[in-house]
Amino acid sequence: MGKQNNFEQINLFATPVWKLETDIQCKPIKSLVHHVKKTNKVGNKLTNMGGWQSSAYPCVEIPQALKPLFSLLDTSVRSCLDAIDIPNPVKMINFWFNINEKGNYNKLHNHRGTLISGVFYIETPENCGSISFERYDDSQYFLPEDLQKRNLFTGSAIHFEPKEGRLLLFPSWLLHQVEPSQTTKPRISMSFNYSIDGVK
Repeated sequence: MGKQNNFEQINLFATPVWKLETDIQCKPIKSLVHHVKKTNKVGNKLTNMGGWQSSAYPCVEIPQALKPLFSLLDTSVRSCLDAIDIPNPVKMINFWFNINEKGNYNKLHNHRGTLISGVFYIETPENCGSISFERYDDSQYFLPEDLQKRNLFTGSAIHFEPKEGRLLLFPSWLLHQVEPSQTTKPRISMSFNYSIDGVK
């Protein structure tokens, strides 16, 4: 009789997000971002509502200020893919810079055509807007609205606060957005995408 109550919980379709606190020097990268902005003041308009986003650069002739970061990214992405049994080698296919100021945010989106995406935080004043990862299985239409406590199974979003030197990696299909900044100081980050080498 006791065996009938011994349920095994099987969690399906896990979605990892990897976080790493780095010791990368952000000051030279910050100087590079401001230089890039001076040469392209308008920038791109994609998911960003306000703020400035640079063009997406192919990974050719990497600036000296980014080489330590890119070396760390390559190693980190390969380690993460090894941990979930996805074959590599992989390569970064593009990267771009973001500057958000008060009221600026990024709409909900994902990064089609790639495998692993990420963000590296270069300057993060307090209340500058967290990144929010959203679930997309329609669970909000089935779960009780008055739950007093939410967890990984019943929550609709997971938030990560930005922090200078912090690296976040995630599957490119995972929907995410950046919440509005509440500070007049700039929030500076670099986003990027990786794909399996040779796969379009």
